[in-house]
Amino acid sequence: METIKNYLESMFAQLPNTPEVWNAKNELSQMMEDKYNELRAEGKSDNEAVGIVISEFGNLDELAESLGIQRFMGQQVQQGKIFEASEAAKMIRDLSRAALIRGFGIFFFIICCVGPIIGCAMREDGIGGLNVEPAGVASLFVFIALGVGLCIVSGTIDSKWNFLKQGGYRIDYQTAEDVGRQMENYRMTNSLLKAIGVAFCVLCCVPVIVMTYSNDSNIRGSFGGAALFFMVGLGVMLIVASSGRMRAFQRVLSLNDKSTIAGSYAPAQQDKKYTSETVAKLMTVFWPTVTAIYLIYSFLTFRWWMSWVIWPIAAVIQGVINAFYGVSNQGGERR
Repeated sequence: METIKNYLESMFAQLPNTPEVWNAKNELSQMMEDKYNELRAEGKSDNEAVGIVISEFGNLDELAESLGIQRFMGQQVQQGKIFEASEAAKMIRDLSRAALIRGFGIFFFIICCVGPIIGCAMREDGIGGLNVEPAGVASLFVFIALGVGLCIVSGTIDSKWNFLKQGGYRIDYQTAEDVGRQMENYRMTNSLLKAIGVAFCVLCCVPVIVMTYSNDSNIRGSFGGAALFFMVGLGVMLIVASSGRMRAFQRVLSLNDKSTIAGSYAPAQQDKKYTSETVAKLMTVFWPTVTAIYLIYSFLTFRWWMSWVIWPIAAVIQGVINAFYGVSNQGGERR
């Protein structure tokens, strides 16, 4: 029966993604299943039953009129080269690893100032001798070098799959179904990792408050500042890594044309649009800008106990913008 199912999927894969085609597909699926069960009940072997069912129902051109999809038969899109399931799995692994490496690179960029902060505080408190401050400054360049190196490695891994951007490739229905299922299973993990990442960024002020107000020493306050950058770095790393894996699933699924049955697993997120091109461009940098405002205001005023209000205000602003300028997603949902 699995062979029949796969054959049916291949028959409809490149037909338009419309309710009529879906209904015809479901109707034909039921007819093939009933015939298969009937043949098995008559004593036919599995191979014999499958062969008879495919022979009787395997020509969609002959069945199109009775199924009510005759007018859709001429709308089949040109089939590209098949992107094998094994290649899709390797691409997802590569892009996920590249996202994790990129996340670590950004982490090193964010914490590069930790060394100079601690080194300067230790010198002022007379801890560690004369070399401690130069060592802290040296660590800044080491972390930047590590960040640059990791980002280059990440970009190299990503570039292996740039040929897919030229088009001409597609995945079969079974691969789309498997990848779509993996993406749905990962969705909860992705949301959890993002939530933890955001929590790290929002709560990064806690170590500063605790260390600064519990002791007057420079070194304690500096460790609080260092902890702030570590928490922000970890938060951003989690967000980048988890989002990268989700985008890997989406890139594979997006190889298929969303207007076809085979493209029904393509992610709806890619259809997020705004009625204004200016608003669309602004929204791409909305949350990075909010983060920058939060950190700049917090550092300049040290009012950490109230600067967190920026986040809910930003969420409300985004909701208002989406309400006035957002366009509903079109397609991309599994029927």
